[in-house]
This record gives sequence, structure tokens and C-alpha cells, in this order.
Amino acid sequence: MTVYQILKNLENTSSRKEKEAILESEKDNEILKEVIQMALNPHLNFFIRKIPNYAFTTEELSLQDAIEQLNVLSGRTLTGNAAINFLADLLSKCSEENAYVVERIIEKDLKCGVSYSTANKVFGKNFVREYPVMLCEKFEKKLVDKLPWSTGVRVDLKEDGMRVNVTVKGHDVTFVARSGKPIETHGVLDEHFIRLATAEYREDGTSHVLDITFDGELLVVDDDGLFMPRKAGNGICNKAIKGTITKTEVSRFRVSLWDAISTEYLESEVFGLSLKKREEVLADLYKQYASGTVGNALIYLTAYQYVNSYAEAEKIFNDYLELGKEGVILKDPNSPWEAKRSNSFIKMKAEKTCELRVTGTLEGTGKYRGMLGALTCETECGKLVTSVGSGFSDAQRKANWELGSIIEVKYNEVIQDKHGNYSLFLPIFHKIRLDKTVANTFEELS
Repeated sequence: MTVYQILKNLENTSSRKEKEAILESEKDNEILKEVIQMALNPHLNFFIRKIPNYAFTTEELSLQDAIEQLNVLSGRTLTGNAAINFLADLLSKCSEENAYVVERIIEKDLKCGVSYSTANKVFGKNFVREYPVMLCEKFEKKLVDKLPWSTGVRVDLKEDGMRVNVTVKGHDVTFVARSGKPIETHGVLDEHFIRLATAEYREDGTSHVLDITFDGELLVVDDDGLFMPRKAGNGICNKAIKGTITKTEVSRFRVSLWDAISTEYLESEVFGLSLKKREEVLADLYKQYASGTVGNALIYLTAYQYVNSYAEAEKIFNDYLELGKEGVILKDPNSPWEAKRSNSFIKMKAEKTCELRVTGTLEGTGKYRGMLGALTCETECGKLVTSVGSGFSDAQRKANWELGSIIEVKYNEVIQDKHGNYSLFLPIFHKIRLDKTVANTFEELS
């Protein structure tokens, strides 16, 4: 069976267990494993988001030969139009099936509902490494009580956008979502981040660009320069992940930053410098950036305050809610950066949300006959299954939903029926999460 046929078989089933069985039967298929690793590896970038136009020739490269040549793109041997032309020529020499597989690698999306967690379950731990991101824990009083209130806890505004990591290495700037998927910015923001990452040494007047990764939130402004609501801005951000965004749309982007780490530590997945020290580094770099920016700042620092009691933090939280904000993050200023869900960062939100994987569609009734009635969704582990039938626009009900995609859902509570099955009470569709490839587990909800 060809890699193309395997991907199509995976795409044609919504069952997580069936997907795992298909992969299990192909455990010795080395080229399939190479394709999966190349497509899902968040550290491997081909620097092309949109597949160029091409026409097939009589020449037919093998899939192995084709993917071996992709190092020309990942290694930046060719860039810009030269890279685009190279890819178009390479695809034209492939069979139609092999070209499809190469496109899936370039777009970093297998389009068959297989995430790194599924691949790792079948092929072994760390077969594909998850993109390293420091994540927050959900609110629990026992965790909040352990924060260092007597010496000060940092309270950050929880921004209402899309998580983004911006890595600057020399004069190369890359933008990725928390899933590790590249975000297309057409170079519009590059100059700003190079200026931000340029460290000056006043003793001798020299400067150099740091190898540094900034962590923050991608936000979108409207024609009046005001931040768009998350649902509206999310549509533009999703276009950046798909690679279909225009330069004009990118010009609406603003980036709110709350952290900065040395890029080498993304690989080791831990950075011992405390949040307080990282905060000082980011503040110094930003002061320099802002001083050279006149009326054209596209980068901001996330608003935060230090408090010495939970009561103070709760007041800030409630004040933000009155302003229509999503909530706050409580942070231990002594915490290192860690590529995991950390007890040092705790979310305070007014409503519960989660990410679920779409496993099926149900046709609507009445005025929605012939359209989407509800999505059948489940947690990554499959322990919770629920039907999401509200929150969709008419356009979304008419759309073709991709099985295996991730959506964000608002809900009231996790509930259990008399048979012991778990679902959600009053789930409401909020948005598509193209920036994520893995759903929440049941443990993360409960």
C-alpha cells in the first residue's frame, strides 16, 4: 500500500482506534514514518506556506527521492522565489499521489486526523516531539495557595488572541503557533522583531542580534486600530496558518509579549532563568525597541501587575471582566521556563472552554435540514464524547467539516450519565483551532 493510500484510509475513518490500528499495521513502513515525522516535526520548517501552481510532466520521481530533496528548502539553500520555483518543479516531476504527500509535508498538515500524540502512541514515545510550550494549569485553590503571595505574584492580562512564538536567529525570523505550525507574515513584522532582538553594548557601541524566542499572543486590529473580538480576529489568524493571508491582512497584526527565552533552550525544554529575570531582559529589549519606534509600534508588552494577596488578584480579575476581557494568569515570578503544563502559571477565566477533536457530523433538522446539525467530538483520550450543536453561523453549517480537526468549545460542566459515559453540559461551538493539533484530555477537563 502506498503512503498516499494509507493517508486516505486514515482520513476516511473518524475512529481514533481505527486510525491507530491502521498505523499499527504499518509500523515497519519506513517511508510512511519519515513522512509523518517530516509533517509533524515542529522544528522542521520549509518556509513555504502556499503550494505554488505546477503542471505534471512525464518524469516521475519516487516519493523517497522527492522528500530527500526537500532539505534544499529546510536548509535554506534556496529562499524566496527560487525556493518557490524549486518546489513547483519538484512537484511537477512527481506522480499525482506522491505530489499530494509532498504537499502534506510542506503544509505541515497530514489532513487525516493523526496528531503527534497518535503517532507517538503507535511508534513510540518522542517519535515526534511536541513543540515546546509552557502551558497554564486550570484554576485550583490548592495550586493558588502555593503561589508566593508574601513576596509577590504576577497577574497578567489574559489576551484574547492566538498564541505565537517568534524566533529570531540572526536576520531570520519565524512565527509559529503553539502547535508548531508556521504562521505566514510575509516579512511584515520581521524588521520589528530584529530590532527588538538587537542587544546593544554601550561600552563599545557595538550590537548584535540575539538568538531569542519571544512568547506572546497574536492580535488583530480593525480599521480604527482597535483590537478585534477573538472570533473575528481568529479568522484572519487562521488564514495565516493556512498560508492564504495577504500582506494587507498581516498589517493588522499586533503582538503582545509576556516572555523571552534563549532559543537553544527550546530543544532542552527547560530554561532556568526565573520569570522575573526574563521579564527584566524583555523589558530592557522593549525599551530599546520602543525608543526607536515613532508611531509604528506593532509589538507590545502584556499588561501585568504584582500583588501580595489573592484578594488583590481577584479584584484585578473582576475589573478585567467588566472591561470585557477574558481573564488573568497568575504567575510565580521565581519559576523557570518549562516546556510543559506548569503549576507556576494558573488561569483565571469566567467560563470553561476546552479543545475537542471532531469525529463526525450530524445532519440538521427543520431549517437546518441538509446542513450541519451538530458535530460529534471527543477528548484526545476518547474518554469524553459529546455532541456540539449550537454556536454555528449559517455559513459554518453549510461548510464541509474536516474530521480530525480541533475546535474550541464553551461549556458549563463535565457530566456523566447512568452508564458512566462522560459528556459536556451545554456545549457551544466557539471557534476552529488551526493552531492546535491535539485536543484536551479528559483529565485536563475534570
